Amino acid sequence: MHNRLSRLIYLIFIEPFLSAAKKRMLSLIAGRGKIRVLEVGCGTCVQAALIAREGMSVTAVDLSEKLLPSLFSPRLPPTLRFFQADGLDLPFQNGEFDLALISMVLHEMDSAHRIPVLRETMRVVKGGGILLIMDFDFKLESDWKWPALIIRGIEKMAGKEHHSNFRNFLANGGVHALLQTFSHLPCKRYAILLNRGGIFEVGIEK
Repeated sequence: MHNRLSRLIYLIFIEPFLSAAKKRMLSLIAGRGKIRVLEVGCGTCVQAALIAREGMSVTAVDLSEKLLPSLFSPRLPPTLRFFQADGLDLPFQNGEFDLALISMVLHEMDSAHRIPVLRETMRVVKGGGILLIMDFDFKLESDWKWPALIIRGIEKMAGKEHHSNFRNFLANGGVHALLQTFSHLPCKRYAILLNRGGIFEVGIEK
């Protein structure tokens, strides 16, 4: 019952806020053919289901089962599979996927886990593949306009630890700073959330 309630709350209050951003993510993936897609930190699986409905094979994993849908839901596309797994130790072979995505997850993590999760996700993407990272992207210390205030409020309501990780993530440069570790990889940024977020498209070279 607790899992169902947590999922319902997220679907009602958080998913509408992220709807346009997830459609933008889908637009970057659609049309690539029947590729193999991995989502790390899938949460409700809404994003994964959108992609799977395009006919792609999608595997979605999350550290917690709290937000995952029922395995018996008739609304789930047949090309989607999902299960509990740790982004620090993914149960997949090197280069198993053509594309991977991490959506609104890095800002929630303990700072020590962000680079290892990125490395592990890149490991399971083939050379020439793509990693898409979607997350908040604004100046925490100077942006006090209403879009940034709404994001601050949502993150504060998520709990003390979550809020602390969010603040640490942005104060230390967010995705831009994390990707400096992989500076040899080509990267593009697409604005979302009224430019308070970004989708970063990283080319995987091996």
